[in-house]
Amino acid sequence: MNTKNWILLGVAVVLGACYALFNTEWLRPDPIQIQAQVREITGRASLESRRIPRESRKAEAQNRNRGGGQAQASESGKFDGVYPVVFALDGEYRLTSVRVIEDQPSVPGHAPLIVWQVNTTSNSTPTKALLYGKTPRGMKLKDDRNKPARLLPGTVYRLEVQAGRYQGQTTFQTKETVPPEAAAPGS
Repeated sequence: MNTKNWILLGVAVVLGACYALFNTEWLRPDPIQIQAQVREITGRASLESRRIPRESRKAEAQNRNRGGGQAQASESGKFDGVYPVVFALDGEYRLTSVRVIEDQPSVPGHAPLIVWQVNTTSNSTPTKALLYGKTPRGMKLKDDRNKPARLLPGTVYRLEVQAGRYQGQTTFQTKETVPPEAAAPGS
């Protein structure tokens, strides 16, 4: 082969590699598949009710009744006004970043509001599921002053997760809780 053929072969290989790199998914990792589940818990049960002393639960219920019942995830893991949201991942991942933002900005022309963001401290524990507002092991809030924000009923949010070079995202919509009195008609 002469020099001209070698140059043409080299150009063809470079163009083929560029095509494979930029126009195919051969070299990209598969995205993380996430399923958001709004858990409609019946009655006055909560995900953390077994861990919270009875006196604390009564005090929280009284505060909630006084506060107008706005949606929030409190530090105890109880949700006020909306049902808890659980995120199931398609495998075990060592997450490096988790972020929940509004899908549509509440104020037109502004950036979407970040309602919850945690990052890894050094090496997070492999996990298959997340609960909104509960920081996974090995991770911490990006800003310790900003606790998970209240989720508003009927609002669409987007969860974005990252585990090294793997990424995934999903949207979910919260549901307003039904008070026990309204759930059981005629009682």
